[in-house]
Parts: sequence; structure tokens; C-alpha cells
Amino acid sequence: MIVAMLFPIIASGERLLERTGPACVPCNPETDFAEAFFIRDWNKLPHKNQEESQERVDEVNTFLTKKKWSYVKALPVLACLSFATSTVADWWAMEYGWDLPEYYNFYNGKSEHGFNPRELEVVYIKRSKESWTSYPMAPVPDLIHKRPFPAANPGYARLLTNQEEGKIDDTILPHITYYYTKDKYPFENKWLKFKRKLKSNSRYTKELIAAIHAHGPLLTQIEFSKFIRAVLPGVHGVVIVGYGKTEENPNDTVFILHDSYGDNPKEHGVRVNGGPSYKYVKAKYLHAALGFPHRPVLAADYNGGNVAVKVLNRAKKPLKVFKFAIWNCEKKKAVLIEADENGTFNFNPEKHSATNNGFISVYVAAEFYMESPGKGYWFKLKHQ
Repeated sequence: MIVAMLFPIIASGERLLERTGPACVPCNPETDFAEAFFIRDWNKLPHKNQEESQERVDEVNTFLTKKKWSYVKALPVLACLSFATSTVADWWAMEYGWDLPEYYNFYNGKSEHGFNPRELEVVYIKRSKESWTSYPMAPVPDLIHKRPFPAANPGYARLLTNQEEGKIDDTILPHITYYYTKDKYPFENKWLKFKRKLKSNSRYTKELIAAIHAHGPLLTQIEFSKFIRAVLPGVHGVVIVGYGKTEENPNDTVFILHDSYGDNPKEHGVRVNGGPSYKYVKAKYLHAALGFPHRPVLAADYNGGNVAVKVLNRAKKPLKVFKFAIWNCEKKKAVLIEADENGTFNFNPEKHSATNNGFISVYVAAEFYMESPGKGYWFKLKHQ
């Protein structure tokens, strides 16, 4: 009961509990790190804002006869999970070579780019009625829109990796209808969870670094302070886009977060009208992180008895390859193949006894395109 009563305040801990010692620090990723690693195109991700506006609250209330919205200056709508999830989807859409759509922000009425967070929320809410354990909802209503709201990142991960075709009317404004296809979001059928549990900060830091290199952006939740962590873990959804070390603390690795309070500098306050776009935090203040494995694309050219393979993303951009190997059927072991100066992997299947029933088994471990940290994918190429 205490947790339920405190949930709206805790979930907005970034706004209201700053004095308890927030775990995350606003930053400028371009200048605040002595050394840093970022996922590709991290600075091309759209900046969305989950904060409601007075104008939008007034507009929505013209359609409602009960449970009307309230504008609370010190509180945002508790929709951080859907906004963070949509940002992960935006990054993978760029990897696929898709153009990011434009949408109307359900909570503040402004035009934004990327996948619509509200479309994700509506699917989540629908599925929650079918399976509350897989798609749990918060035990109390949001203070702005007066309704329960999605409360777990794993629910959004299940949604992205198990898509369904259909249409759903908005649960608040039913005159709005959202349409879905089985390939609306750029995800495959698997997601992984990297739990902190009782791991030390250094151990969890190493695990998250490996996860970033294996899966790109990670969907996670911040724990803002020791006080909040003791009451309820994971209070604000964000996206990890990199890691680094600051000038002030060169011995500590921190994780760089893309937040959902608009496109603002680190000096921007968090009380109203959005907040800083980026923050950093130590691993020990992250609840759990979710990664989404994707297979790379192999582009093979055949020239006589030789094969030349390029490892690409779906936008046909070359990937950084950690390991490329083919299976020697005679010796029953993998044979490493080095890339040439153009990043192409050239080999002769007959020389390496690599053909079995007309196919060549190829192993690829590429940055952001791993089955799991340290483990790449096996492919079968038809030998022409």
C-alpha cells in the first residue's frame, strides 16, 4: 500500500526528489568526457518530450466527461517507458535504412519525429488485459491523465519482438485509431535482460559495456537515489547510448543516457518545460537493461571458385566485424578469415573444405549485431 501511494512521486523522482541525491548528472556528451564510446548515429536520434502542456490538457478535456486531465507543473506524464522504447525503435529503424515518421505527441500536442510512443502504450494496455503478468500496469493512476499506465520495460520488449497486425482505438480518445502490421517495428524475435541483482558496480559496468557493443542501444531504468531505491527500484525509463569517463572522475566508467524531455542543454532545469537531453550515471544506479539482438546482412559475390563477403546492416552500411570464420567440414573446425583493405572477407570454399550439401557455414560477430555478448551468428551461404 505504501509503495502504491508513493508511486506517482517516486516515478517522478527526477522532478521532486532532487535533494535526496540524484544518481544521474546532466551532461554534454560532446565535451564532458575525457574518453567515451557511443553507438553509431547516437546524435541523430530524435529528442522527444513526455511532458504534457497546458494547451494539450485543455484540448483533451473537451472530449472527456469524466477522468479529465490535470496540468501539474511539477510533474510530467508517467510515460517514460514508452518514450524510451520508441527511441530504441528509432535507432534500429535508422539501421534498417527507414525514414523516421512524423507524429503528433499525444501529451503535449507538438509534432515530433520517430515512432509514436502512444501507439506503443495502447498496444501494451490492450495486452495487459490479456496477460497482466507479462504486461503489468502501475498500481495507481497517473496524476495527469488519471488512468493506470504501463509499468515494465520487459512488457515493451515482448511487444516489440512479438508484433501483431490489426488496429486499436486509443483508450482515452477512442476517435483516434492506430494501425499495426507485423513488421511495423524493426525488431527480430528475441530480447535479452541484463540484471544488476547483487553485482558490484565494476562487474555490472563490464556486463553493460559488453551488452552495448553486442546490441547497440539498451533500454533501462534509472534509480535516482538510495532513498528511492529502498522503496521502489527502476523509476525512470531511458536509453543507454554510450559510456565513458569524465575529467573529474577518470577512474570511473559511467553510462550516457538519452532522456525524453526534449532537445535541451545540460544547464536546462528539470522543473518544467522539459529537461536536459543527456545524463550520465554509474552502473549501480541502473535497475536492469534490455538489449535486442539483430542479425547482420551478408552480401556475397561469387567469382569462379572464390567468394567475397561483406557484412552490412539493412541500410547497406558496413559493420565493424570482430570475427569472421568459415567451417572446415573435413577438419571440423572454424577457420578465421581476415578482411582485406576494403573490409571484404575473401575465401575459397574448396581450399578450406567448406562446402556441405551445397552450403557454406559462415560465422560472423559484428558490433551491435551479436546473438549475445561474445557470441555471433552462424549463416549458411549457398555455394554457387
